[in-house]
Amino acid sequence: QDGSANEFLKTDGSGNLSFASVVGGLVGFKHKTATAAQNINSSSFTDTNLTITYTPQDGANNKIYVFLSGQFEQDDSDNNVVQARIKCTGQHTTNIPNSEQRVGLESTGGPDAKSICQFLEDPNISDNNNITYTLQAYSETSSSGDFRVRVSLAFTVFEIASGINQSWVH
Repeated sequence: QDGSANEFLKTDGSGNLSFASVVGGLVGFKHKTATAAQNINSSSFTDTNLTITYTPQDGANNKIYVFLSGQFEQDDSDNNVVQARIKCTGQHTTNIPNSEQRVGLESTGGPDAKSICQFLEDPNISDNNNITYTLQAYSETSSSGDFRVRVSLAFTVFEIASGINQSWVH
């Protein structure tokens, strides 16, 4: 008997051979870094220049994770809170759970570098239609450029095969 595509020959340890599906880890990914600084002068969530559109290979079974890391700047000292989140469009429009967070309070004059790091699952993927992820930001005031995307900010989308242990340690 011949195996099918993406199958391998395995043994059960007692000499019996059979074909089984290959269980991989990383199925696909897309990565983007900010290529230019961008000021967000808004008191409501505004799209940044970090956007990735991803097409799942097996959205019904695999898991999709979004990883955001790097630095941004706050460029004044008006003591305003800055917020960030990951917006979703396409296959669904539910923002990534737990992605909305306070990412800084301006407390010094001049550019003040801050770091952000998130690794979150998108639990709303159900099929292979495109999904677009966009980092959004705002500050409490729109009077000046309070959130500045830096070129060290990076965004990655991972698709991990369903057969891989993906348990979270709590």
